[in-house]
Amino acid sequence: MDYQPRAVIVGAGPNGLTAAARLAMAGWSVDIYERADWAGGAAASSAEIFPGTIVDLGAAGHPFGVASPAFRALDLESHGLRWLNAPYPMAHPLEGAPAGILQGSLADTAAELGADARAWTRLHGHIVRHIDEHVGNA
Repeated sequence: MDYQPRAVIVGAGPNGLTAAARLAMAGWSVDIYERADWAGGAAASSAEIFPGTIVDLGAAGHPFGVASPAFRALDLESHGLRWLNAPYPMAHPLEGAPAGILQGSLADTAAELGADARAWTRLHGHIVRHIDEHVGNA
């Protein structure tokens, strides 16, 4: 009798789906359970948090998907995935002030931050200059 390892994944968000796909590629039988009516977890939008505004629930993580070694190993592009870049990857509403908007580059974001530009560049400059090392692609 042949033995096939079996896994049960609870949660069909990006992490659960990635784990399930990697296990299936390794020959495991995989069952995925999700309490929501859709798969994707935070890879979804909602109009329920701020009525009248659609909020991307996982915006902080999406820009890193294209650099993810786990996603790269799945070769999702050969299955039709096309990575798209939003003009503004992320924004954060600020009470009584304009929203803080993440631009497409470190310099462009810093240029919008006025007095905080130097602090932003100092905090994020290293990761931008060495992104491959930070995500394990060195």
